[in-house]
Amino acid sequence: MGYGEWGYAIRCKFPDVNFDIRGFESYDPAIKFAKNLGSAYSRILEIDLATEQLPLPDKWADFALCLGVLAHLTKDGGLHLIKELERTSRHILITAPTSLYQHEGACNSAHIESLRHKSSWSVGDFTRLGFEIRGFGLRGRSHTTTYFDYVLSPFVYRIPWLAGGILAWK
Repeated sequence: MGYGEWGYAIRCKFPDVNFDIRGFESYDPAIKFAKNLGSAYSRILEIDLATEQLPLPDKWADFALCLGVLAHLTKDGGLHLIKELERTSRHILITAPTSLYQHEGACNSAHIESLRHKSSWSVGDFTRLGFEIRGFGLRGRSHTTTYFDYVLSPFVYRIPWLAGGILAWK
């Protein structure tokens, strides 16, 4: 869901496998970026992930990646997307932030509505939905990584309530 390097990375890692990789996005520059990746994506669809139904049959996809997307949706929009992922995919992998942190970068900007972070997520949000979870990063930290972050990473992985981000799957 959304675009970025993941579809491209999968194509590069497994060039001889015929994956049907579909991307969904609502931000026009991201759509153009994905199209510039050549054949990384089998299909590129413009859709509002927060409100629209994914144009896929039930359990069509073997695996859905939703990495770094939920932060850009409201909580209600994110819950809608998760329900759509559950409907259309057999397995799901999601990342989400545990605090509302605005940072600037290629895919993040507080000044562009589609790129602004709009939600944070808790361990309970995902466990209530039946997801397995792990943590990564430290809660309250910026994107600057220090030695301290690396030392605590094994603890945060197993104690996700201390994490800056959540990795959730089912």
